[in-house]
Amino acid sequence: MSWEAIVAAITLFYMFISAVVGWWTKSISSSQKEVCAAQSELARDMKKLEVMLPNDYVKKTDLDARLSRIEAALDKIVLKLDQKADK
Repeated sequence: MSWEAIVAAITLFYMFISAVVGWWTKSISSSQKEVCAAQSELARDMKKLEVMLPNDYVKKTDLDARLSRIEAALDKIVLKLDQKADK
């Protein structure tokens, strides 16, 4: 085997390796762009949810305060009914 053939074989080998590394790099870059797009879409969805939450749901403290007022009113009604039943 002559030196020219060895150099040509090594050159072809390096070209093949370069092509594989280039394809792999492009694949990784494409995947990264997809992940970034999905992440930004998720961030937009989270922002929408943050905006909707105060309008659609009641805070636990607010619910507890309202329920305690309702319970107090019901206790008064039960007391009045008991007083009427005693008469």
